[in-house]
Amino acid sequence: MSRLRAAAGLTALVTGLWAGPELLWAQTGNPPTIVSVGFSTTPCTAPTPWVYGIDDCAVEEQTLHVCMQVRDLDFNASEGQGQAEIVLITMESMWEQFIDQGIGYGPQPPPVPTDRTGDYNESNTNSDFYTAFAPLVGTIADVDLPFFVPAFSGRNQAHLRGMINYDVLWLVRFTVRNEQATQNVFPDEAFLEVCAVENPNLAPGNPPPFADAGGDQLVSVGNTVKLDASRSFDRSNVGFSPFDPKVYDKDQLSYTWEWMDGPERVDPEPDPDALPDLAPGQWPITVVTLEVANTDAKPYYIYRVTVDDGVNSPPSMAEVRIRVIPKVRENRAPTALIADANGQIVSSRTVSVRIGDQISLSAQLSSDPDGDPLTYHWRQTNELGGILMPDEVLREFQPLSGITDRDISWMAVNVGTFYFNLLVTDRPPEGLYPLSASATVTIDVSEAAAAGEVTGRASEFAPAPASGDEQQSAAGGQPTLPAVCGSGSLLSLALTPLGLWLVRGRRR
Repeated sequence: MSRLRAAAGLTALVTGLWAGPELLWAQTGNPPTIVSVGFSTTPCTAPTPWVYGIDDCAVEEQTLHVCMQVRDLDFNASEGQGQAEIVLITMESMWEQFIDQGIGYGPQPPPVPTDRTGDYNESNTNSDFYTAFAPLVGTIADVDLPFFVPAFSGRNQAHLRGMINYDVLWLVRFTVRNEQATQNVFPDEAFLEVCAVENPNLAPGNPPPFADAGGDQLVSVGNTVKLDASRSFDRSNVGFSPFDPKVYDKDQLSYTWEWMDGPERVDPEPDPDALPDLAPGQWPITVVTLEVANTDAKPYYIYRVTVDDGVNSPPSMAEVRIRVIPKVRENRAPTALIADANGQIVSSRTVSVRIGDQISLSAQLSSDPDGDPLTYHWRQTNELGGILMPDEVLREFQPLSGITDRDISWMAVNVGTFYFNLLVTDRPPEGLYPLSASATVTIDVSEAAAAGEVTGRASEFAPAPASGDEQQSAAGGQPTLPAVCGSGSLLSLALTPLGLWLVRGRRR
């Protein structure tokens, strides 16, 4: 940079963009060469040198100055300025990704907007170059080029882990040549590295955390209950486990549980299963042992969790209610059954119908061993049980009644094989988790005259059909369902299993 300072008093090389084929003439002697080049944080007339590996990295949206000295021995001072050879300069920045043990770290930056790639041929303009006249006196010209650090999205995990001291690193290539397309003369070139780090003023604001104390619970007297806030999240940590020690770019959340109300005060205690390397308050789960049942005056134990990211104020809070009774029954899963309009079970079977038939599916024979109320959800699916796209549902499924009703009707409008799924979910008392069961049926739609009968053959992905005795036993002696449209061309199916996912099948 001392050479740059010494040359600062020379007449500065005028920098600009030149265009026009009239400036293209053959080179008459030695090509121009780069005498020196370096970065500066101030204009090159009074440079403040910046050196990679010694000075702090630049930040996003900062402009560095490229101070370059160029010599062109072919300059003829007797020629007018408009006839002197033109020096073409390019600056191309190549991102250098940090790779450690085969793992590449980002972020990948956008192109440097002040780059010039030098895409040159005799028919185009010179807009891809920095161009300048040779000096009027002497053989060295001073050039001041801008290097604008673009804004990049995200931070470099390797930097956060202390493996490197930057977020983005570029290898910058500079070239100089005269203005001609001579193939035998290669441009002189030089290379520099420049690094950049995140600009905190450009980083998005830190969002507050969202506390989640978990669902309300119903337990028996004397039980040890876990108070679980692990579903709390912070947008700075989205996608990361709160227990992952390998993630550095995240807020450190703290959790504080406290008793708020109840028949007696029972303060939370540390979870014995907590990770040993976490400090108190960093584990989202705590435990309480409740020995006194709730009363009418105090129907719940209420606990509150406070989740603090150390940045936002006030912190986020959430509450959970626990009801303690002398004895809590077990919640058992319901049974899902699909039946036709005659009360015959068709779960896991294939039913043949023809176009124009109205198909009735019923979940009436579904039941819950605890007598809990049931909810129903029907879906049409593909052959593997996958969800259909909305346009496929509109094209393949023509429901005549709601898909959350116990009984639904469906009109066969296309030839093909179609798959239906019923999901049945119980509604246990407050504090018990609901359970579900499902059943499926396959509908084979054709134009055959014999359509409308239960074929008895098993679906490719379903168990073999039940025998007559098994069907009668499963039906439990309940009355059959009336046919929807009489006989023959109309088949009614009553679907009883838990959740029926209706999915399109393969077309014929």
